[in-house]
Amino acid sequence: MEAVLQGPSGPTVLGPAVLTIGRTADNQLVVNDPKASSHHAEMRPSGQGYSIIDLDSTNGTFVNNQRLDRNVPRPLANGDRIRIGDTVFNYTATDVAPGSYSAPGGYSEYSPTVVAGSFVEPSAGPSEYTGYGQGTQLPYAPPQQQPYMPPPQYGSSPQQYPPPPPAYSPYPPPAAAPEPLNYAAPAPAQPYPQPLAPVPAPYPPSTYPPDRVPSPKPGGRSRILLIVLAIIIVLGAGGGFLIHFLTLPQPQISVISKYHVGQTPAGSTSTTFHVSGQNFTADSAITFLLDGTTTPGSVTAQSDAKGNVQADLTVNSNWIVGNHTLTARDANNNTTKSGIPVTIVPQGEANTPGPNGAPPDDMKFTLNISVQAKDTTTGKAFTPFSQTLIVTGQPDPAGGTVCQSRDNGQPQSLPGTFTGGGNFTEVLAFQCSGTYKAGKLSYTETATSDKYMLADGGTCTVSTPYMYERLEGSFTAPTAISGQYSSAATKTPCTDNTNVTSDATGGSWTGQSS
Repeated sequence: MEAVLQGPSGPTVLGPAVLTIGRTADNQLVVNDPKASSHHAEMRPSGQGYSIIDLDSTNGTFVNNQRLDRNVPRPLANGDRIRIGDTVFNYTATDVAPGSYSAPGGYSEYSPTVVAGSFVEPSAGPSEYTGYGQGTQLPYAPPQQQPYMPPPQYGSSPQQYPPPPPAYSPYPPPAAAPEPLNYAAPAPAQPYPQPLAPVPAPYPPSTYPPDRVPSPKPGGRSRILLIVLAIIIVLGAGGGFLIHFLTLPQPQISVISKYHVGQTPAGSTSTTFHVSGQNFTADSAITFLLDGTTTPGSVTAQSDAKGNVQADLTVNSNWIVGNHTLTARDANNNTTKSGIPVTIVPQGEANTPGPNGAPPDDMKFTLNISVQAKDTTTGKAFTPFSQTLIVTGQPDPAGGTVCQSRDNGQPQSLPGTFTGGGNFTEVLAFQCSGTYKAGKLSYTETATSDKYMLADGGTCTVSTPYMYERLEGSFTAPTAISGQYSSAATKTPCTDNTNVTSDATGGSWTGQSS
């Protein structure tokens, strides 16, 4: 058997060894797909074909849109469609052995033909005629080849030849007697036939031997008439059923979505699939099915007088994340024969909104926030201050990053006044770490260097790194977010043998996206 795996990079011919498939370079077939695992699946020889095995991959392996059980071989059939992540392969298998051919009736292209009237001894030497034409030799047929023997006819073997006629017989051969194949009947004045022609060469593929060309059999016209009569009787008995079957509605649907994974319509909780359908039963209730089961929370639609239907299916939390097939059925149980593939993703992925309409995970936006903090030791509230957070979306499923513009590792000066009096300038450098995904934000700013420059020329150096501030929050509306704020306490020795202390703070913050 020859099998080929046809993918985006071209065909891959499968051999007797195991073929590993995955994202990393140590696989025999590398899939450049972020949804593919490093070692995703294997193709293994199985019987007369091949099987595919999912190697406990993260996003699964699919054959004809059905997810495979992990580590369980799945035999493949010609034409199967294999999907790994967003990458699709087509499996093609042929079971015709190269160089062989069998014509109807079982005649191989390697079978030599022996002319009727000859007899081949089982010995290794050349064949010779017996009976008529005795002593005339035929070309030698190799012993490993099975000679082609035509059906028994008059004069087809030495034992079946009639004794030679008298030298001057006044009676011609019987008119109804068939003549030997490839053999000319002897003339009355010639007692023995001429030697037969040499054995012909093997016939090329896709042809019949000359003496085996199909010909109409006796009674063929009668047989055709009987078949036509039988068809007429069947149509007469079941014509009503046939007409009913041929006039059944053949419903079809199409799906439109604002979101896609590759070319497949996608959605998440709170998004909508717009479905259009035709050829349903007129004025009928239409039920939409997800993988053969009524879609969770879907509202039954109604077809119009022409059998057309329009409906919006809103995804809720009961739609399971993954790949599915959407179909529809009318009240007369007429169901769409081919379904539409759809994909359900977590909120925020595939550019879908996050919870409460939050920005998608891959969107870039800014947050203007206001922080209300207080001293966690004394309870004293500080004056509210503002900051700007920058959220930079990344390809799914990573989510976004969160930073401030000052988080660049470069020193910057912040003027200030001590609680007991006295001015200072604080010189700091910051780095950031932060994530945004599914409407939730986390941000941490770390001071990598921190020094107080006193008015009298003294300095106070803080031990670094330390957490300068931390924010956690979630979107409560498409553009509104809020959460908790905190910062760490510090104790800084100065060159004049004094210390600068800063208590830990806590509080809340709110923000608006733009």
